[in-house]
Amino acid sequence: MFKSEASSQRTPEERADYAMAQIYLGDYRIAIKELKSVEPILKDYVVASALGTAYELAGDLKQARKWIVEGLKRSLDGHDGTEWLHLAIIDTKLALRRSPDFLQKKSVLDTTKAPNDDEIVKAIEYQLNERLSFVGERDPIVADLLYQAAVRTPSNIKRMIYLRESLRYGDERKSAIEKLQRS
Repeated sequence: MFKSEASSQRTPEERADYAMAQIYLGDYRIAIKELKSVEPILKDYVVASALGTAYELAGDLKQARKWIVEGLKRSLDGHDGTEWLHLAIIDTKLALRRSPDFLQKKSVLDTTKAPNDDEIVKAIEYQLNERLSFVGERDPIVADLLYQAAVRTPSNIKRMIYLRESLRYGDERKSAIEKLQRS
């Protein structure tokens, strides 16, 4: 439907929605093009955040960081107040480019001033709910986030689920996880 219509015949909001769909379909180039064209018109948090996500998934972490920061400037409450974690994820990806063993020594949370444990777990759950549709079977950032949620949750059942899922995405913390599972 959208491809047959001229872009100029759609409202900026419709074009932003179309761009969001392209992100989920994996066509980041089209998503970025559409979002950049509506950004000067809409100038809202959602567009900035979507641009950050599209650039991140396209591998342009510098632009991704720029747009996530812009989104945070526009609204600290966006994505249920968890976009600080999205920024930390991008910063971790940048750190991994400089030092591939970054997550063997540190955590995603080391790149930010994380709030209290409850807020951290809430942010991890929210961000992973969106992120998991974009990652592969092995993702050290997801593995780290699940591990960080596990060590911060008081529920034994949830902790075990987080630990199991962490191992599914990466085994960088396997010995620590096995120790926690036994305790």
